[in-house]
This record gives sequence, structure tokens and C-alpha cells, in this order.
Amino acid sequence: MTELEIVKDYIGIVGRLDQSEINPNLNKRMCHAISGMTDEAGELFTMLYPHMYYNRDLDFTNIKEELGDLWWYFNLALQELASLDGSIPQEVFAEVIAMNKAKLSKRYSEGGYSDKQANVRDLQAERKVLEDAEEKKKT
Repeated sequence: MTELEIVKDYIGIVGRLDQSEINPNLNKRMCHAISGMTDEAGELFTMLYPHMYYNRDLDFTNIKEELGDLWWYFNLALQELASLDGSIPQEVFAEVIAMNKAKLSKRYSEGGYSDKQANVRDLQAERKVLEDAEEKKKT
């Protein structure tokens, strides 16, 4: 195969595997929120990298700006979750916090951080804690 044929073949593979236009369940608002949070987190890392490796100062004004943008997208996700279950964003946020606290309590069962607990995680047990919190909300 020539280089052009390889590229053409690859483009065909991508076209056959891409489901973004076909998925009838695509939640565009949640996709917007998640891709926005990802982008903002990337911008924060872009500032951190030169600080870590090239001894450059951090721009705290810019960090605050990016955290504000991240918070905007986070709130968009909360609003979408609330609209899906008929609640309000504040309730979803409280639920997210409660679920995260339960997960961290399971992970750090000795009451504080340890490298061992951070690295040797029982992901199934953590998932069960999250699912139990979801079930508790329904009752």
C-alpha cells in the first residue's frame, strides 16, 4: 500500500467506527460540560508544567480565571443531572459531595491518607459505596 492508500484506508476505518452522529442517546449538554471541564483542566496543567520543570512563577490570577471557567462547566453538568432526575442543582451537588465522602471513607478506612491505601484500592468496593448512595437517594 502506498502512504496515500494507508491514509485513505484509515479514514475509512474511522468513518465506520465513529458513532457520534449515530448515537440517539447522546446528551449534548453533558458532552459540552465534560469536554469543557477537560479543556479547562488542560489549561490549568499547561500553567503548572512550566512551573514544575522550568521554575516559572504561577499566574494566580489566571489560575482563578480557569477555576472559574471549570466551575461554570461543573455547574452546567450539575444542572443537566438535576434536569434528568427532577431535582435542583444544589441537591445534585450535595449528592456528589456525599458520594465522594463515602468513597474516600471507604478508600481511607484508617481515617487518614496513606500511600498504601491510595495505591492499593478496592475499586469494586468503592463502586458499591457509590451505588449504595444512589439507591439510598431513591428511597
